[in-house]
Amino acid sequence: GTSTGGMTNKRWNRIGDSPIIGAGTYANNATCAVSSTGWGEYFIRGMVAYDVGAHVGFYTMMFARLSGKEGRVYAFEPNTINLNYLKTHIEINSIENVTIFPIALGQDRGYTFFNEGKYSSTGHMTVNQTAVMVPTDSIDSLIGKKLIEPPNIIKMDVEGAELDVLHGARAAVRECSPIIFIAIDNHDNKDYIYDFLK
Repeated sequence: GTSTGGMTNKRWNRIGDSPIIGAGTYANNATCAVSSTGWGEYFIRGMVAYDVGAHVGFYTMMFARLSGKEGRVYAFEPNTINLNYLKTHIEINSIENVTIFPIALGQDRGYTFFNEGKYSSTGHMTVNQTAVMVPTDSIDSLIGKKLIEPPNIIKMDVEGAELDVLHGARAAVRECSPIIFIAIDNHDNKDYIYDFLK
């Protein structure tokens, strides 16, 4: 995203100034991003956001503030250390529109092995049976059980499990057409992810 310099003395509906390439702006021939004059935050009010791989809650808290009291944020984080920080950050910031799920999202409900990683941001699902076992579920399953509302926005940072999460969200992606932000850990998956989202 880009900033257009705030709202003071600016006309309504003015579309982007001159985004600086290399400073957070991305575009290619298949996609487009538009930056408007500061009123964009009103578009997210009342929306439902998923923070998949919530870590310690930076995006969770941002979505919670932007979506307002009418909105809802669901944060998914299986790493127990991160989970404790996430809960603390929500509590000390008096945020009331967040629901935390201490699970990993994937294709199915069940359990998986989870390597907590060398750093707090590098935990990932694994086949290594000496790792910690964590519960899993899918977005479509949770929506079907009415445990979460359908999404308007999905942010995903799941260290290589992007396709598993997307396959578990087929119906939600098809029926809700949410805005999706994905941090791609394994670039070999990039084309598969792109094809899935077409």
